[in-house]
Amino acid sequence: MKHKNIIGTVIAVLLFSTAYATVWYVHPDSAMNCIQDCLDSCATGDTVLVGPGIYSEHIVWPNTQGIDLVSQYGIDTTFIDGGGTGRVILIDTGVDSTTIINGFTIQNGYADFGAGIHCVDGSSPTITHDSITGNSAIVHGGGIRCTNNSSPIIANNTICLNHAGTWSGGIACNASAPFITGNTITQNTATDCGGIGAAFESSPTITDNIITDNSALNIGGGIALGYDSVASATITGNTIRNNTASGGGGISCIESSPTIQSCCIDSNSGGGVYCYAGAEPVINYNNIVGNIGYGVRNGVSGGTVNAEYNWWGDPSGPYHPTANPGGLGDSVTDYVDFDPWLTNPGVEEYEEAAAIVLNLEATPNPFHHYTTIRYTIHDPGYMQQKLRNSNFEMRKPTLKIYDAAGRLVRSFHHESCIMDRESVIQWDGRDYQNRRLPCGIYFVNFRAGDCSTTEKLLLIR
Repeated sequence: MKHKNIIGTVIAVLLFSTAYATVWYVHPDSAMNCIQDCLDSCATGDTVLVGPGIYSEHIVWPNTQGIDLVSQYGIDTTFIDGGGTGRVILIDTGVDSTTIINGFTIQNGYADFGAGIHCVDGSSPTITHDSITGNSAIVHGGGIRCTNNSSPIIANNTICLNHAGTWSGGIACNASAPFITGNTITQNTATDCGGIGAAFESSPTITDNIITDNSALNIGGGIALGYDSVASATITGNTIRNNTASGGGGISCIESSPTIQSCCIDSNSGGGVYCYAGAEPVINYNNIVGNIGYGVRNGVSGGTVNAEYNWWGDPSGPYHPTANPGGLGDSVTDYVDFDPWLTNPGVEEYEEAAAIVLNLEATPNPFHHYTTIRYTIHDPGYMQQKLRNSNFEMRKPTLKIYDAAGRLVRSFHHESCIMDRESVIQWDGRDYQNRRLPCGIYFVNFRAGDCSTTEKLLLIR
């Protein structure tokens, strides 16, 4: 099936399809102008490619695996807007990580739970390179909520300015195990837990995020674990800074035993890490500095928190009035085992990976007999992204050619991952079976990791 945009060029071929899957192109000014309608029309492996515009929709995901919902030009031009009247996206059909939401600003959602994106009942999509902003939940999960055995991959997004009336303005995890990596989570608010909140037997992996300037009235400005029920987490490589809460501006642990390692926990108001109600975190090899309040506070007598091998802001270690009265670093309470400590910073500041730049060109274009396709990966960001996303597969660079109806006609797997090294492929206008293709418009798509670029080709005979 063909779907044309307002200038008459079919762009149903730009991204990620498997062979002969359909790509549905959505544009506000075309007959195909509704994302929901295209999703409902998809088969397994199809792509919904969305052109620039504001789409006022409350999307309910269909019971179809492997749909790619992707924007044509990214978050700055493509908005899915809940209008303050309902949730933006509900996913309750148990889809897995082959389902992808990529490149949108998801905004102005309003719901009891999960106002921006709500993943429930084992739904575990990949949510990547989106901006999730300005959403408001009455109860839990202003930006994203994952619950009831849902384990989405939440990677490389900006999650900001979301609010929840009770729990978790940014991301709420309830009985779930999401993989949360490479995100910027900032300026989210809630009564409890401004940034990320995990409860009810949740076990999120929270790694390599920037978690800053979030606030909560009570506990967990940046991260809170174990609210109302036991939760655990792996918290590594994050920058947790300038967050605010009465108890645990950086991290609050309640009935939970997370591993907190290799993080920068600094300048939080209400303390760095607050532990109570039987919490037994392991806090090692972090920089815990400049927090207003205690660097680590144990609110329960009897149990001891393992907080060894951390940098407290001074070689003399943390201040404790009897155990280390000469310490000039962040202070600790009783029942915190801080000795031995590091005498130098143990964690490098998190730096966001350099932007991945893909170059793609084809000459001559238009062409009669063959065209030379040149592509380059400017590599630093790509290599860092590989490291940050080691828990899920990074696809090797691919180069695919589609016809104007969305059919894959030729595919190349000629990898070049060397920084700034140009690769060259010649295409002679033939398909997989070496048949001469008719004249017309074709599209070449070059993809590396989560980044993609496309060029239009014109074959003339």
